[in-house]
Amino acid sequence: MNSSKNHGVRVLGSARTSKGRYSCGVCGRIRKMTKAHVPPQCAGNSLIFPSYRIVSVGQDVKPGRTQLGGISFLGHCQPCNSAIGQLYDAAYGDFARSLRQVWIKDHKLTYPSLIKLPDSQFIPGKVVRSILLAMCATSPYMFGRWPDFVEQMMAGEPTSFPPELRLYLALARGRSARVNGLTSGMDLRVGSPRDEDGTPLVTNSASSVYFPPLAWEALLGDSGEPVRNGWADVSNWSELQTDEVFRISELLPSLPSVTHPQHSRETRDHWTEAVTNDFSNYAECMDIERIRPDPALQPSFLGKVSIGTAEIDEARHALGPKSRPSPSAAALPSRTQASIQRLPQTERNSTAQEEA
Repeated sequence: MNSSKNHGVRVLGSARTSKGRYSCGVCGRIRKMTKAHVPPQCAGNSLIFPSYRIVSVGQDVKPGRTQLGGISFLGHCQPCNSAIGQLYDAAYGDFARSLRQVWIKDHKLTYPSLIKLPDSQFIPGKVVRSILLAMCATSPYMFGRWPDFVEQMMAGEPTSFPPELRLYLALARGRSARVNGLTSGMDLRVGSPRDEDGTPLVTNSASSVYFPPLAWEALLGDSGEPVRNGWADVSNWSELQTDEVFRISELLPSLPSVTHPQHSRETRDHWTEAVTNDFSNYAECMDIERIRPDPALQPSFLGKVSIGTAEIDEARHALGPKSRPSPSAAALPSRTQASIQRLPQTERNSTAQEEA
């Protein structure tokens, strides 16, 4: 449904339709897209799994209509979607199942800063391709910027990550899920890390996948929340053959347990995100086990506002010349005002259509 006909309701981010033709996030061809599940269905993101897109109604940002089918986006053409499933996704599902034994579901539990991982076997060369190619469905950014790299990952060739892109891994805590494309986020709490001019340090992400028991961030640059909080840089897994088997503890002795900043009681009122509206995808789930969402986390999914470019630019001018330029759109917590760092420039898909 077009947002102009739905009382101001609009999907936050890209709203492709099943009838449209778009650029595939893996091969770049303009075709009809199929639903790419992010992460793969075999990791628990199944057809009975409920999820919702994030929508804005005026300035309020809230969960959209819940629907079964898992978190998926119209981001892969049918040949690429099928090939990824056949070649790589089973290894990802096995890896996720192995780590469910160290999944911390309850936010109230105390736990060590690093969780020791099991000795199970896995195939990192396939796991990294499964998640990276799934991330390519969250926006056309990665293929648009590094087409050769994406093509080599799809072909299963050992290859190195581009210097500007790093892949980080942690354990996802709690029962909520969040998947998104290109974003820029910052923590505005007093005492949070700042750069030399006092501006909060920014996490620029090409894609984020928080789906228990795993959390992934494809970072643009060498700074951000994953770097500061001890996530594992697993970018070198792409250099491995897709038939090399390792023990998890051999490559990952331990990992931190994390929550998306907008789902955390500590940071949700202070975390600000700039989003590329009509370009990237965003979806969430309050409880992937379909039991009952934690009441204490309800404000994490509500109480946010959307501020457009013009309003951010007006605030930026009021802050003076040291403030940074705004992105195309932003989703901010309701008690937050801040200047926003510009997201990396990239070509937009002019054929994208909106529906809610």
